[in-house]
Amino acid sequence: MTKIYKPTNELLGLYVICVASIFSAIVVLMETISVEGYRLLFLLPSSYLFFVVFNCNKIKYLKSNIGLLMLFAVEFIRLVVNPLLIAFSEYKFSITINTAENTPMAVLLLVYETIAISLAMRVRIKRDFISKQYSEHGMKRMTFAVFAVLLISIVVFSFAPEVINNNVTLLNLFQENGRFANAEQTWIISKYGTSFLKKLMLVLANYILNVDKLLIPAYIIVAISKFKYAKPIALAATMLPFLLIDGVIARSFINCIILLLLFFGLYKIDVKRMYKPFILVAVVVVFYFYYRFSLLYSDRNLSSYFASITNSYFSGVNIVSGAFNMTGSIVSRAYYCIRDYLGSIPFSSTLFGLHGKTVSEFFNACNDSGGQIPTTVGLCMYYFTPIFSPLYSVIFTRKCFVFGEYAKLEENPFFKVIYIFMTIYLALGISMYNVTIVFGYMIQVALPIYIIVWWAYKRRGVKV
Repeated sequence: MTKIYKPTNELLGLYVICVASIFSAIVVLMETISVEGYRLLFLLPSSYLFFVVFNCNKIKYLKSNIGLLMLFAVEFIRLVVNPLLIAFSEYKFSITINTAENTPMAVLLLVYETIAISLAMRVRIKRDFISKQYSEHGMKRMTFAVFAVLLISIVVFSFAPEVINNNVTLLNLFQENGRFANAEQTWIISKYGTSFLKKLMLVLANYILNVDKLLIPAYIIVAISKFKYAKPIALAATMLPFLLIDGVIARSFINCIILLLLFFGLYKIDVKRMYKPFILVAVVVVFYFYYRFSLLYSDRNLSSYFASITNSYFSGVNIVSGAFNMTGSIVSRAYYCIRDYLGSIPFSSTLFGLHGKTVSEFFNACNDSGGQIPTTVGLCMYYFTPIFSPLYSVIFTRKCFVFGEYAKLEENPFFKVIYIFMTIYLALGISMYNVTIVFGYMIQVALPIYIIVWWAYKRRGVKV
């Protein structure tokens, strides 16, 4: 009897990604061959094809390693989808200075980064791991710690209620004109920080609230998991981040993803079932931006609008090109590089006297733009020369994979939350965020939660 070969879902997914990359490369080449500055754009989807094929042995990890899955997904949008949208756009983006000269170099820089992270994933990664034991005694200490954090939060919020008041729910997130109704932390501090003490309370309240948004829902989900009919309540608790949305909307979505993964793990639900809500969220986001387009930008080309959105949110080639406009002495480069680390520490402005421009403000000043985030590869090029431009991206890639595996093997649910948090932000640090933001989240959110959980569960772990 002839055996019928049935391709696995992973193999089918690999075929779809490869076909999409090839299609994008061909269409982009045909559409941009005569456009000054964009003739090399087809190399981006080609580089993603290399990235996927070269690391086809990692496809099997995508179902269980959330960080790796997000890395593949955001790079697909950045290198395959965004160039395709650009090809049918009006070529009007956030960065407008020297784009004809800098865009080809930005394409080559992104290709170089993609090759570097591809090689980084192929090198053997050591994954010796100690799983922390989960115990009822530790849970009692955890309960004490969470209530202590809540008490501190109430005291601090009573002195700085503006931080809470300027957070909105998901239902109240959008104004009638389609714009966001929430406020940035810097705006809140500049408006309400009328004295040193008030500024101190506002900053402290913001730090504590960011910890509370992840720690308290995670504690609720774990604490009630032993009860018979707690599953619907636990599922509802995964949506709590949408009740307090600040100026960084993505943070609430990421916290929700982390809590959903915790929920799925505690209730032994196949993680593959998470694809449906992820796809639903993606569809909702696309429809929202289409709604904003029809409301505010109907006079623009639709492809141009979505090209601009993906370029800004996923640090596309246009944003990368802005790094070539950043100039400065070795001292200036060293200052901003060191500031990336110091700026991630709470109260860094007071502790280290960091009152000058941040690297993001410097980036926007050099490019006559506003609100744009310099990319990880662009900053590395500015700090360490083009040869070492993929340095942080390589480190993030390797650590993203490692923490993703740690999250899969970890038995203690609270440590699992920390590892999921780390792997997601490391994955997003290559494209959506940069080293400054990633370090900030690690020190201001992950580290406090880690200290609390470590104090609660001091017992030696078990090697997996």
